[in-house]
Amino acid sequence: MAQHVLVYTKEPSLLNILLDEVNYPTESLVQLEGGDSGGVVHRQARTIAVKDRTFSGKRDKKHNVSMELKGLYLHNDLFYMQIELSNKSNISFTLDQFRIFVQDKRTAKRTASQQVEINPIHVEGDLGYIPANATQTAVYVLQKFNIPDKKLLHLQVMEKDGGRHLHLKLRNKDLLKGRRP
Repeated sequence: MAQHVLVYTKEPSLLNILLDEVNYPTESLVQLEGGDSGGVVHRQARTIAVKDRTFSGKRDKKHNVSMELKGLYLHNDLFYMQIELSNKSNISFTLDQFRIFVQDKRTAKRTASQQVEINPIHVEGDLGYIPANATQTAVYVLQKFNIPDKKLLHLQVMEKDGGRHLHLKLRNKDLLKGRRP
């Protein structure tokens, strides 16, 4: 795999450049916390995407569309969440939002609730569009974290221009079940 650094110039001296095959180092230019490079994270996520189920019991289903957490892995202080979206209806599913956030378990009436968004550092696979009667799997890679007591990790999928919204809730106890890939 070759990597190239491109610099934009408004008026370049050459318009066409021939790139010969050069042996570049295989390490990625991106370094993540925990010592993994972007290339290592990408390869690990691709491997996890095709694994069989190792995690059970976390699933939500509405109107023949379901979301399931199939696997939870921990490698070099990174969480790899293997998520499967299955559409068994005759209507395609277009994703509007996929949110990952931490929120209080219960909130009393008229009490402010705080949601802390967690952004994935890498996503392998595309859940943006799921055709009718199809299934797709994606792996979301997150920095390592713990959830305090009385809080939950929420995985939320919202359909664009539709009402088939799916929601999974995970406790810290669930995160501790993460395996090595």
